Order: sequence, then C-alpha cells, then structure tokens
Amino acid sequence: GRNATLAVALKPNVVTRVEFTLQQPTATPTPSATSTNPPPLLPTPTPRPTNTPLPTDTATPSPTVPPLPTATPIFTPTPVSRWVGAVDARVPTGGSAGTLAVQITGIEGMAVRLNRLDSGYFAEQRCVTGQDRQGQDVCHFQNLPPGWYTISPEGIDQSMPVRVGDGEQVRVVFGLEALPPGITGWQAVVRGNSNGVTAHPQTDSRLRVKVDGRRGMIVSLTSARLGVTRYCETVPNPVLGGNLCEFGQLGPGVYHVAALHTNAVQSVFLDGAGEAELEFLPDATFATQALLQAPPVVGRGAIPRQATATPLPTPTRTPAPVMQPVIPTETPTPTPAPTFTPTPAFGWQGRVVETTVAGVGTIGVRAAGLKDHPVVLHSGSWQSDPQPTGTKPELGDYATEFGGLPPGEYEVELIGLATFKVTLEGGQFVLVEFRFDRLN
Repeated sequence: GRNATLAVALKPNVVTRVEFTLQQPTATPTPSATSTNPPPLLPTPTPRPTNTPLPTDTATPSPTVPPLPTATPIFTPTPVSRWVGAVDARVPTGGSAGTLAVQITGIEGMAVRLNRLDSGYFAEQRCVTGQDRQGQDVCHFQNLPPGWYTISPEGIDQSMPVRVGDGEQVRVVFGLEALPPGITGWQAVVRGNSNGVTAHPQTDSRLRVKVDGRRGMIVSLTSARLGVTRYCETVPNPVLGGNLCEFGQLGPGVYHVAALHTNAVQSVFLDGAGEAELEFLPDATFATQALLQAPPVVGRGAIPRQATATPLPTPTRTPAPVMQPVIPTETPTPTPAPTFTPTPAFGWQGRVVETTVAGVGTIGVRAAGLKDHPVVLHSGSWQSDPQPTGTKPELGDYATEFGGLPPGEYEVELIGLATFKVTLEGGQFVLVEFRFDRLN
C-alpha cells in the first residue's frame, strides 16, 4: 500500500529488523521562462568578395589516456552466529531451596519457561526478563527443590538442562556467539580411545569431554542401545587444561556425544573397560562440512577406507525402436524454469549380495572400507557376541561370518551405523554387504 519494497536475506539464529520511514521527495529545479521579445533588426551588410583561405597545419591529436579501472569491492562474509547457553556461576546460599537466575543477554521482556527434567511432580513455571527488579535482561525462579530442570527461553529456539543443588543459587546466561571469519560451525575430534572391538561384561568405561568455549557448557551422552541420556557440565580443570567434564561407569555400546547449542555430535564405541577422550572445537569450515556426514569413529578409531567399486550389471540388449516420420510443427521454445536440486543424503545401507546352499546356516557380513568394526546378530531376545570386520578374508575385504545358525529371521547390526533384516533358510548361506552410499 506504500509502493515500497525491500529484499531481506534471513540467516539462521539472527534477528533482522526492517523499518520503513517517510522521506520528502528530492526537489527538482523548475526551468525559468524564456523571453519572447524578438531580436532587433540589423541592416543588411554589403557583400564583399570572398578571400581564399590559406592552408593551415593540422594539429597532431594527443593520445587518449584510458580511465583507470574502478576497484572491485571486496566481499566480506557475515560471521556465523548462534545462541549458546552456559552456567555462569554457582553460589551456595545456606538455605534449603535453590534459586535459578536466567539472563538473556541484550533482550528485555523475553519469557522463559522452566520444567522439571528428572522424576517428581513439578508445575511449569514462567518468568519474564526485566520484570522482577533483578536486572534489565534477567529473571528468577525461586524455592526450587534440588534436581535437573529444563530452561526454555521463548524466541531463540534453544533449551538447556541445568542442575540445581540443595541451597544453591545458579546463574545461567544465554548469549549470541559469533564465530571467527571463515568458520561455519563446531566439530568433534577424538583425542584418544583405548576401547577394543569386543564388549566386556563390566561397566567401567569412562568418557572425558573437553569443550573449547565458555565454562559451564552442557554435554549430553545418549546410549544408542538404551536410549537413555545423561548430562554433565564443563568446569575449568587446572591440571588437564580447558573446560572438561567426565562420564563414568559406562557399559559396552555405542554412545552419541553432543555439545549442546553447537550442532556438533560424535559417536563412539565403548567396550565397558576402556577410556575415550573427545574435544569439541569451533573450527569447522566449508571444506570440512562434507565430513559431518561421514560415519562415526568407532572401536579403535578406525576410519572407513575408500570403498571398492562394485561392477555394473551387464546391460540387456533391447530391439531398436521403429521410427515413424513425423511432420514437425513450429512451436515456441519454452524457457525452462530453474529447478532446485537438493543435496543428496548419504548413509550406511545394507543389501544381500550372495545367497547359496552351504549345508549349515551361515550369515556373512561385509562393510566396505570399514575394518575392525563390531557386528552383532539379533533374533528375538537372542543376541550374538560382537565380531569385528576383517576377520573373514575369504568373503572379501572387511568381512566377518556367523555360522551354525538355525533358520529364522535375523537382524544384522553394524553397531552404531546401520541395521539390515534377513531371512535365513535351513542350510543356507547369505552374504550381507553394507556400504556408505546415497540414501534411497
């Protein structure tokens, strides 16, 4: 309704405000009126003989100097930014109940919801920053029993679990973090892993996590087998350096580790007796974004090698089509509309590549390019012992085998990466192959 438009590019986790203002039009000078008085009449001159002009020397034209090219402006990329929450301080108060202060840096009047994360009845509470006389962008929750809570500021699409102790005042700060130029995000690095490929019955594995950021960031640990999630809070460690936290008494299995609000996740296999150490760093670039879809580092830190090419099937000869003459008609050539090609998603997929009669029920498993990776079979409540790939070279590189199996339905699990169901008949041999390929 105002004949004014503006194109805006939206970036993730960035609030963009657009303002339209009324401006006076630029004044255009009005041309002055031209005099209409006729020019005075002059007497007619007497004609005289015309003299022949003498030839004159033609001046040599001076060389034209080309203008200097205009310098091309240098494009400066906009830094990537995201909201990050962390525990800023913990102060004992000596009372019986806890207090939780939440600060949303730079934003006043934002609603914050609080829910109980662990067991126990707790009605959802709500506060608004800047309205309880505790600060311009701060609000408080008081008289909280000890336990884990979830803080959810409305408007920044981030939530954060936090532990409140008995008689403790906890301060949580959410701030907008801008990454250095050229950095597009966070990524995880495996600094050490002493776990093997065979699961042990004990639950003595430990996982140490270091986050290269502000203190008090939250790390989550999720068991791929049980689906249970635990949390820890990073604190400065003067001996090892940096902000660390540790998970202990972990049983065998695959665990997914994430530094909250960084979108960085790392999976690792623990055997129940070994130790592992991860570090999250804000140093991912566009060149490393493809690695985010790579399979996780599992077992002894084995990284899949380049998969061998699978021979293509022999094409089937088809009869040549009979061509019928068609009288062409002139039609306007339509302008093709631009199409958007989505980026293909990749992942581990299984398929049956061989089925024969062997006399004894056997399932062979091959993972292209992945050595020393644990594989297990499931059938109802029964589960086999893990076997690493690469122990059955007769079936090809990176293969293993399970023999003496009765007929039935089996689920082959490439631990932490993919599963595939197969039906085994009596005395049959089935070879299942896993590949990291484009998802169907």
